[in-house]
Amino acid sequence: NVLHHSTRLRPLVANLARMLRPGGLLGFVEPYVETEAQKLAFGDAQKDAGINENVHTLAEWHDALTAAGFSLDAWGLTIAFN
Repeated sequence: NVLHHSTRLRPLVANLARMLRPGGLLGFVEPYVETEAQKLAFGDAQKDAGINENVHTLAEWHDALTAAGFSLDAWGLTIAFN
């Protein structure tokens, strides 16, 4: 629940890939959105309070992870955080 705060997702994910040993696994729990409209509205209350809030679409997560060489082993989506 911290990766989404980065506005530079691809470099962040590339750095995570660099730090993992060969064959290492990455697991994380993050909020996500499906549309640009949801992305713009995400964390409005936090932004109003001066907190840096950001989120990424599922497509952005997929693109960043595959560009860094990650492959999908298992996944799950929930609306619990959103």
